[in-house]
Amino acid sequence: LGDFEYKQNKQLPPVEQKVSPLPECRICQRDPSKDELLILACDGIWDVMTNEECCDALRELLMEGERDMGLVAEECLMMCLDKESKDNMSAVVVAFPAAKYGQGRGVAARVEAREARQRAEDERSGGGGR
Repeated sequence: LGDFEYKQNKQLPPVEQKVSPLPECRICQRDPSKDELLILACDGIWDVMTNEECCDALRELLMEGERDMGLVAEECLMMCLDKESKDNMSAVVVAFPAAKYGQGRGVAARVEAREARQRAEDERSGGGGR
């Protein structure tokens, strides 16, 4: 699973190395009337966001009108890049029936705003393109 430089101790089994292939798992009693999202992500996400920060950020995306969980997961990765995550990142987001949605253009509006900021920055720096 990578990070081989942290798995060099031949005296230890894989789960006892500095980086373990053993995932952190929690079993939680579900409440279908309250459960909104499930986020399955690797440490590149959790290195720069707490569970609560990630949940709040993804709820905000839903309140901005986004309903495509693939785009929600992709925007989560973009947020982590903005926070300078340096590790591998992947995420799966599942919306449960209790998820709340607002109105708006969701991720598309954020992408347009990010691209506009980049164009303005390019123009200020004198570079016309990428």
